[in-house]
Amino acid sequence: MNAFKLKIHRWIYIGAMATFLTACASGGPRVVDHSFQFDAVWDSPEIEILDFKYGDSKLPGLRTPDWVFKTTGRSFQNTSVSGPMIVGDSLYVKWQIRSTGEIYQDTVDLRQRLPRDVEDHIVRFVVKGSQLSIYVIAREKLNPNPCMLHGDPRELAKITGKSDDKVYGIFCSSQILKIYPEVKILP
Repeated sequence: MNAFKLKIHRWIYIGAMATFLTACASGGPRVVDHSFQFDAVWDSPEIEILDFKYGDSKLPGLRTPDWVFKTTGRSFQNTSVSGPMIVGDSLYVKWQIRSTGEIYQDTVDLRQRLPRDVEDHIVRFVVKGSQLSIYVIAREKLNPNPCMLHGDPRELAKITGKSDDKVYGIFCSSQILKIYPEVKILP
């Protein structure tokens, strides 16, 4: 009789936990398999990233860790985080122009800017001078590959130095959507 009661208690416990987890998952923030990244070394060599924060997550790579900021007074200069994570509702970036010492910061509300489905997409930001730009890039490759139609896109990016060209130079075989400051689809 005790073994039967133990099985009943286990099933009740499992049912209660499943109900609890389902309620938490449906009422909490959206967790989606996507990526967040930036690379100031490649995209913005004239800029130093001082701080950044993607959403409210405390995951390393989605914000400047406190110990890094306390030790160096600045942030990482690049990051790339991929996998199931909370979709950020905002992006905060603080940066300095190396040549002038000017400091800028911007907080962008992403709730109305990000596509509904960011699964298998990359959220990437680039800073050029006083302007922050944010892109959403599909991981799925376009077919036919448009990279071959424009020569070497990385060379174009080096020549022009434009933020859009640098993003296009890296991700030319993917669909790219610029969501900030203005919305547009890159070629």
